[in-house]
Amino acid sequence: MLTLVGLSYSAWTEKARWALEHHGVRYRFIEYLPMLGSPFLRFKARRFRGPLSVPMLFDGEMIVEDSFSIARYAERLGSGQKLFGSDQIAQIEHFNRLSEQGLAAARALITRRVLRSPQALEENLPRQVPGFLRALSRPVARMGAEYLMRKYGFGADSDETSTLRLTGVLDALEGALAKSAPYLLGRFSYADIAAAVVLNMVMPLPPPHFRSGPANRDCWTSSDLAYRYRTLVEWRDTLYAEHRRR
Repeated sequence: MLTLVGLSYSAWTEKARWALEHHGVRYRFIEYLPMLGSPFLRFKARRFRGPLSVPMLFDGEMIVEDSFSIARYAERLGSGQKLFGSDQIAQIEHFNRLSEQGLAAARALITRRVLRSPQALEENLPRQVPGFLRALSRPVARMGAEYLMRKYGFGADSDETSTLRLTGVLDALEGALAKSAPYLLGRFSYADIAAAVVLNMVMPLPPPHFRSGPANRDCWTSSDLAYRYRTLVEWRDTLYAEHRRR
């Protein structure tokens, strides 16, 4: 069976899982732990130098990296409606680039909010940490968040800069969808998946799609943007109801 290593709360991992499950591809999921899980992943991937990120799919000796490549691989292996029409690849790549830009901006916003929230830091500690030690262990969670900032290089950005980048992506998605609703390219495709997950970092879905404590949910929620782009949020909700049953 295939093995997918990822972060259950990550929009990048969600893009990969959605494509795999859409095509009925069975896989085992392993939760990746930033910093702590790096030696395991490097050993499994046989890569001991250079940057490493998840999601990462293992199929025997085959290693498939990044959400887009995993989705293409799932389409070759699985069944069901195609997510990559042969005449739409360039358009899908365009919307995936928009998705990557929006997710990067949203991740910067969320990480900075988490760093400002002692409660969110505490919620992010492993479940194994007992209650009486959780408050004392917040520095460990802070190290994890700061590690992400260093890894992805957004520590120097301001909230205003990240918000501007995110709204630019949301404006583009809103404009594109207005011309072709209910799907970006006329029928359900990976472009819709890539766009929908951006909204998950503006207004998180309820469980089982997004599980977190209340402080982290607050950090992931941009109320002003969720209201401004409420038609996109509603579109995302409908897309999940129709195409992402879990």
